[in-house]
Amino acid sequence: MKKWSTWILSIFSLLIFVIVGYDVIASYNIPRDIELHGNHKIFNYSELVNESDVVALIEVQDSLSSKNSTVVYQDNSPFIKYHYATREARVLEYYKNELDLGLNIKFNEPAAITNNKEYLHGEGYNTFKKGDKYIVYLSTNNGLGELSLISRNNGKINLKDFSSNEFKDIAIQTVLQADGIKLSIIK
Repeated sequence: MKKWSTWILSIFSLLIFVIVGYDVIASYNIPRDIELHGNHKIFNYSELVNESDVVALIEVQDSLSSKNSTVVYQDNSPFIKYHYATREARVLEYYKNELDLGLNIKFNEPAAITNNKEYLHGEGYNTFKKGDKYIVYLSTNNGLGELSLISRNNGKINLKDFSSNEFKDIAIQTVLQADGIKLSIIK
């Protein structure tokens, strides 16, 4: 009987050790959330359409990671000059395509994960999720001259979780336009 109780106690202790160890290891893999404060212009619907080189329905093909992130620091300083992640997406439909892009695109999003497992993002920004569908407003009119999301959450519409869209008026106008209901657009 003593052997059984020792065996059960050993198994129970090992199980607790594995569970606690797994929890500790898993917590090291979760990036530390660092919300950065700054200013960006907020566009209304017509301005977004006019400022965009590309308006498209996309499905995100990758996850945000340190591998697709770029973080540039100010010279000899720990201060961040700029950050972004280059994301991959499959275009399901174009609503505007002034750059004549194909069905697979890459664009910059205003978020990044550093090699130190820090998740950098603007205040209130929601990153793209792999497999989710969005309507995005993209432009090359930025400091890098690269295809980028316009004005953080202002330039994307989450179709999977519509209630998460920060700019509901733009989200509604965008979806109505995408469904073929013509809204007046200032050109």
